Amino acid sequence: MWLKHLAFALSVPADPLFRPLASEVAGKYGESLGLSEQEARALTDSAREAVDLAAGTGEGTEVSVAVHREGDQLELTVSGGGESSTMSRSLAGANST
Repeated sequence: MWLKHLAFALSVPADPLFRPLASEVAGKYGESLGLSEQEARALTDSAREAVDLAAGTGEGTEVSVAVHREGDQLELTVSGGGESSTMSRSLAGANST
């Protein structure tokens, strides 16, 4: 049985100037685990959509991204503004470095 390990958690202001940081970090982390550039970009894009949804139009709020790794799965939980979503990506095809 695989254990779920927190890789990192990041909170950024919901301001549109800061939101991209959360999704970019998630994509770069996936790339560091061996995802191809294309797969990491897809992860970034998916995370960006979730971050924007969680940020909503709430001013003065934060958006949080928690990234867990469980076996060959990478799981992102995005929350903020009363919204929360979780997505996962397989690392099974990732290149080991």
